[in-house]
Amino acid sequence: MASSVIEGIDTRRLVRVLRSSGAQQGHHRLLGGFTAALVERARRLPGMEGQDLASKVSCKKPYEWTQGVAGREAAGAHARRGGGRLRK
Repeated sequence: MASSVIEGIDTRRLVRVLRSSGAQQGHHRLLGGFTAALVERARRLPGMEGQDLASKVSCKKPYEWTQGVAGREAAGAHARRGGGRLRK
């Protein structure tokens, strides 16, 4: 299974652009570099306006994550020890 990696970008600038301008159109390649064909392919993508992108990447129904994350406590363990109480 191939995985995408984005490196060599200013992530703080990316966040500023996304916050001020919203979602951006783009295209990426797993291997190789920048090409004019890649830019043209991105330009032919449908516009972002009116698209419901969250429905394309979201799960169909809610579920509870209980597996935890490597190097961290399992989900809910902190709350079960009393550390998850909210304060006013």
